[in-house]
Amino acid sequence: MVTPFVFVTTHRIKPGGRQQFTALHREYVRFVEEHEPHMLGHFTYLSEDGTEVSLLQWHADAGSAEQHLEVVAPRLAVVGEVVENTAIEVYGDPGPTVRAALDRNRDAGVAVRVTNQVLGGFSRL
Repeated sequence: MVTPFVFVTTHRIKPGGRQQFTALHREYVRFVEEHEPHMLGHFTYLSEDGTEVSLLQWHADAGSAEQHLEVVAPRLAVVGEVVENTAIEVYGDPGPTVRAALDRNRDAGVAVRVTNQVLGGFSRL
């Protein structure tokens, strides 16, 4: 069974950074949509109080997630000026690039959870 690779990151928006984050995010999504044809979906959710944002990425496979991190790496440092990672959830078996990113985040105190044993499911794609 071919299963998607799902990556969810949660970030606290630094005080006074919401407007800058919104502008950076708009450009980021445009860039990802143009340059990453294997990503099946990318959605961003803002918390009710507007202080936290979660990004949900749905990849066709772990290789797409690997490519994503390589393509967006230069842009991540810029957004790091206005947000702080608080949690990462991965559904699927991460490759070496994603695994290294997870390890760096875990070492920095970010809550990281990898769930990689698929029990079953389906997709309507």
